[in-house]
Amino acid sequence: MTAPIVAVDHLTALDVAPPRFLALAAEAGYDAAGIRIRALDASEFMWDLSPGTLLRRETEAVIRDTGIRISACEVIRLRPGMTLDDIGPMLETAHALRAEYIYVITGDEELGWITDVFAEVSGHISQSGFRPLLEPMPYRRVDDVFTAREVVAGTSAGVLVDTLHFVRGGMLDRLDEWCRMPGDLFPLVQICDAPLEPPTEADRLAAGAGAEPKHGQSAHVNPLQWEARVGRLLPGDGAIPFGQILDPLERVQVIALEAPSPGVDDIDQVREFLATGRQRIARTLEDPAGADIGSAVVSERE
Repeated sequence: MTAPIVAVDHLTALDVAPPRFLALAAEAGYDAAGIRIRALDASEFMWDLSPGTLLRRETEAVIRDTGIRISACEVIRLRPGMTLDDIGPMLETAHALRAEYIYVITGDEELGWITDVFAEVSGHISQSGFRPLLEPMPYRRVDDVFTAREVVAGTSAGVLVDTLHFVRGGMLDRLDEWCRMPGDLFPLVQICDAPLEPPTEADRLAAGAGAEPKHGQSAHVNPLQWEARVGRLLPGDGAIPFGQILDPLERVQVIALEAPSPGVDDIDQVREFLATGRQRIARTLEDPAGADIGSAVVSERE
């Protein structure tokens, strides 16, 4: 695998406004960052980066002053009744911030409908100068990379590989097939760690109110959604076999940390968390099989 750029995605600290998040990412040594500029659903608070807003000017200033790149903007969720005009403001903002990728997710609609709508939406995104990436999630209709490959076939889109969703989607049982997938389909990997066993409803309830999704995201979700939104771990704190996931990806261009944690509650904690995450990614890339990460984690805690 060639050396990818290292990024951090906004869900890692979604309560932090984009300009502060980008500044912290640059301070921690990340090459790039992905930011959430379109809410996942109606319950989630959205950072207003529309033209003329103070937040937009501040975000552009941080990008200019630090040199940090915007690896991706998110998120477009395919929904019945959506139109291309609905995503126009997001694409305008992404263009102003010089983003490279746009993340797209699905709901529970029929696969044929998803495929047709994705073709139209991804074509519009591509014509606007970005590469769309479809993200499979084990609790949605497009639940693994094989299904995602079917949906993006015939388009210029790629598939986003999330190490947590990869494991929860049963991909560790299909590694032979995974190794035969075309590498140029997967330019970006979101990386985090987790136990191999998926969480249960009892785990979610035991975590309590202190481990609920932030920034207005709904807390009334199933255990897999809950884990994805607030229960991710830094590389080295779980058991995900990164080598088996990353080794076939010879053309990956971006490795992006996505690890929201309920223990990251203030700016100093976010700063430390991002710095530790950057160090862990570096060690993971040096040794994807994880031989050196465990001892490094012990050293950090001593």
